Amino acid sequence: MSESIFNDGELLRSDKHAALRFRPDAGYAPFAREMTAPLTLAEFSASVGVFPILFAHGPEGPAPVALMGLSRGENLFVTEDGSWTARYIPGHFRQLPFFNTEVRDTGKVVLSILLEHDAFSGGADSVPLFESDGAPSAFLANVIVFTRQQYDHARTTRMFCNLLVELKLLTLVTGRVEVPGQGARRLRGFAMVDRKKLKALPDTRLVELERSGALEAIHLHWASIRNLEGLAARIAQERGGVPIASPLTSVSSIAHQLSAPLH
Repeated sequence: MSESIFNDGELLRSDKHAALRFRPDAGYAPFAREMTAPLTLAEFSASVGVFPILFAHGPEGPAPVALMGLSRGENLFVTEDGSWTARYIPGHFRQLPFFNTEVRDTGKVVLSILLEHDAFSGGADSVPLFESDGAPSAFLANVIVFTRQQYDHARTTRMFCNLLVELKLLTLVTGRVEVPGQGARRLRGFAMVDRKKLKALPDTRLVELERSGALEAIHLHWASIRNLEGLAARIAQERGGVPIASPLTSVSSIAHQLSAPLH
């Protein structure tokens, strides 16, 4: 099941965190034991050739996740030195240790941080979060934009999931994944969109799903299941893969861009 990684987060404040600095080369080691990562609808097309996309129960109900291992505490895409070895990195990981939260009963969205994250350990290549006058640094200003995009994508995804629940399309699944030379791994606790239930919907609801883009997302979800074989192959190869330099936007890439020397 998907578990919240934000339990220790706190609101970012210039008066409290004025001296805080971000180190862009912390890597992905903190996620080496994350079996799943939340996904947004905007990420389905990039993830379909990399991860199985399943649904797990979250704080607000069922939510899509990228499956990155076949056992709890296993992420097959992070090397021992914290490098990432897949073509795509979930936005959930790329934004951390920053993330947006909504203040209850106000609708206000605020930036929060995971203060204990290794990226806040400082160092020669670290960048400041705030200017001397307390204003956001250029780095933090870009992070605010990036994390807000992630938050907005998550809200759209929640509406998609609410629709799946309303139409009763999700079904819990249990399966066995054969790992070459190691026997089978049992997969449980996840849900999929049920093909028979979808086909049984009246035409008016199918048209609604098509026009909203939800039907395309469902087909990408189904197509991604073939990646279970890829996870099994990584286990058989003792994780395998080589570090990949990702062109995707992340808080680390933002820091690198702003600290690059001018020629």
